[in-house]
Amino acid sequence: MAGITTAVIVRVCYGYADRFPSKQTDPAYTAALETLAACQKVRWISIEYAQPKASPELLKRWGAQGVIPGVLDLATENIEEPQAIAQRAGAALEVVPQRLNLAPDCDMWHLPRQAAFAKLPALVQGAAIVRRELNLSN
Repeated sequence: MAGITTAVIVRVCYGYADRFPSKQTDPAYTAALETLAACQKVRWISIEYAQPKASPELLKRWGAQGVIPGVLDLATENIEEPQAIAQRAGAALEVVPQRLNLAPDCDMWHLPRQAAFAKLPALVQGAAIVRRELNLSN
């Protein structure tokens, strides 16, 4: 990353949900996070978090940089409840306070449009719950 003058965000993905409907957190994922955390240019990491059911413990490996966990499981058309998203985000905030942005897991393109469009408002509503609970501004 020599010569890059802007902050870098890295996306780490296990593979497309339609091809890998059952994912688990791999021990190599932890090592990858530690390696990326050691790189000064990488300021944020975007990771699959919902589908592999990663625990907030994983986020401790990331150090002081920001985290963008996927909180929408894209292996299913089921729409997440905003409160469940808020609980997952709140648990992550205990590990990475004030350095958290929410996103879907990888690969939303394969979902039926109706499911994809229904999941996104749930994400926004879940984030709003967390902001209210923590008295954060938008």
